[in-house]
Amino acid sequence: MITTADIFNASILIVDDLEANVLLLEQTLRGAGYTTIATTRDPQAVCDLHRKNHYDLILLDLQMPVMDGFAVMEGLKEIETGSYLPVLVITAQPDLKLRALRAGAKDFISKPFDLPEVLLRVYNMVEVRLLHLALTIHNFARLENSQRIAGLGDWERNYPSRHVVWSEGIYRILGVARKDLPASTEAFDRLVHPSDLRFLQQERLAAAAGLRPLGFEHRVIRPDGEVRHFHQISETLRDAAGRPVRESGTIQDITERKLAEKALRLSEERYRLVFERNPTPGWVFDHATFAFLAVNDAAIALYGYSRREFLAMTVLELRTVDTVPVLLARRTLAPGEAHVAGHTLHRKKDGTIFPVNILTQEIDFAGQPARLVLVVDQTVPVPAAEVEVV
Repeated sequence: MITTADIFNASILIVDDLEANVLLLEQTLRGAGYTTIATTRDPQAVCDLHRKNHYDLILLDLQMPVMDGFAVMEGLKEIETGSYLPVLVITAQPDLKLRALRAGAKDFISKPFDLPEVLLRVYNMVEVRLLHLALTIHNFARLENSQRIAGLGDWERNYPSRHVVWSEGIYRILGVARKDLPASTEAFDRLVHPSDLRFLQQERLAAAAGLRPLGFEHRVIRPDGEVRHFHQISETLRDAAGRPVRESGTIQDITERKLAEKALRLSEERYRLVFERNPTPGWVFDHATFAFLAVNDAAIALYGYSRREFLAMTVLELRTVDTVPVLLARRTLAPGEAHVAGHTLHRKKDGTIFPVNILTQEIDFAGQPARLVLVVDQTVPVPAAEVEVV
């Protein structure tokens, strides 16, 4: 809740090239109870003063030599990235009021001053400004917490001034303190993995040229030597001529996801090697279409088909007619469920029919439900002693 004390303790900057106007406004405000008032007659100093002090209200004269109030407001917009410009313009020309409001000013006071009106407008504007800041701080805290949980940070770059702003989340995922690394494109690039730097710069140039949106992954080496994986997304704002004016984006730390993906790939590779080199013949098939998805070397040797021939076939082509109904009856299994089909007959490429025992299990294969089959050849070899020699 904003109190009267909060309003009278707000920081105010008075900007006017005429000393008499500055003194009159300062005395009026102090007499009303405002305690934190600064003044300047140099419009070129306003942006630096505001960047340093973050005034709650700026009383700004529009007509000043060297730099008018409109130019000052343009500079202030680069500082007030939240789009709220805490400017109360001062003008003796009524026709400039509408232009000033369109330029971003929130209210105006006329010369010669109506002091009761000045005090009322200042009070109202400071109250609105403090309410806006309170809401901004609340939303900022929620955003920071969300970014912390998601390993996310946001940034913004102004093309004409080359000024760069990083959120606290950027510093957090980079592993550096704000005081140790002023925000800049060059500072960020120094942390990018050398193998990824050229790629990052090419993507950045392509986005600035409007060739494509910026969205890609790269690595960063933190000051402590730890390598982290980042995903960047950004969009570029352009002027009427198509020139880039401002770029903003997000960076997310996806290291844990990349490590999990790598571990999954290694696990899948180990499983593939175990499966392919397993001495027990086996294959994987799509239980919806019965098409082969994978087959191991032992099955290739047993049935006489090449791997390519297997992958162009269905399971039904290996089975004799009398076993097809059994297969169809067991078409669905629960995830992870195993089933021993028992004794059945299969047919080799050369037409030989032989008995087998089948073990099947429902598995996930490359992200789709499938069935793993292991085959035990039940052909009983004839002992050499029983073979009649002719």
